[in-house]
Amino acid sequence: MAEYKAIHGFTVQNRTTDPLAPGIPGATWATGGTMNTARSEIGGGGIQTSAMVAGGRNATLINNVCEIYNGTSWSEIAEINTTARGRLGAGADNEAFISIGGNPNVVNTETWNGSSWTEVGNLATKKAATYGNTGTVTAALAVGSGSPSTTNELWNGASWTEVGDLNTGGGDIGFFGTSTSAIIAGGNRPAQVAICESWNGTSWTEVADLNQSRENCAGGGSSNTAGIVFGGYKDGTGDLAFTESWDGTSWTEIADLATARFSAGGSGSETSALCSGGRGADAYQAVTEEWNFAHATKTIDVS
Repeated sequence: MAEYKAIHGFTVQNRTTDPLAPGIPGATWATGGTMNTARSEIGGGGIQTSAMVAGGRNATLINNVCEIYNGTSWSEIAEINTTARGRLGAGADNEAFISIGGNPNVVNTETWNGSSWTEVGNLATKKAATYGNTGTVTAALAVGSGSPSTTNELWNGASWTEVGDLNTGGGDIGFFGTSTSAIIAGGNRPAQVAICESWNGTSWTEVADLNQSRENCAGGGSSNTAGIVFGGYKDGTGDLAFTESWDGTSWTEIADLATARFSAGGSGSETSALCSGGRGADAYQAVTEEWNFAHATKTIDVS
């Protein structure tokens, strides 16, 4: 029988473990463009090369500044109509975005069409402090609040409808996925937790916990089987740089952020995400980090 080595001209490693392990080469955060306005409690959305942030908090407490990202740099655009922090965000790119709820006690929803903001249907219940990107301008999901609340609402492009509640209410949650397939992770419910729940379009199911309990982490991901959460805050530890990857079954700790932070804007996917702003090192941040996960080729066990 011919040897695989002879056929392909290189040595094949005999591996008994997954070569895509924590800290693998290629799984890195890299410095991106700096936002014009440093802030935390940001509503983010879009993809790594076409993202958006709206509202937030800095030394002036709350602001309605919005910026778009083109993969290299940030540009300020028209401000949202309702000044708020802790807004939820969703959108396919920086030309189609929805900014939802926020503090203090905001139920307003606004959509961005690439040139201006329009107020549309209000939430039934205030939602705030959920960081990540779940959905599009015509199909989005809004969950929880700092109350804590278990409420969950679905946007159809015209109005909000209450749908299946969370099992454990709370706010300051990491969030990723779509309106029909999403994950929430961590949060303050009312203590800092590692609890995670999966949304299938109808109901929420508790799944495996994060390795690190935390609040105010952000997220990026494509579904309830593929995503990452990053950053956050933990009492007794402070600002976190931890990134964890979700494969539909379990969480794996992977490369850390360069700047530990919480309440940042999260957007993008499990292989190409964006972490924008936040609060870390006792300061409001403007720095952006880009997540790039180049999958290594899995080795074949030919023993």
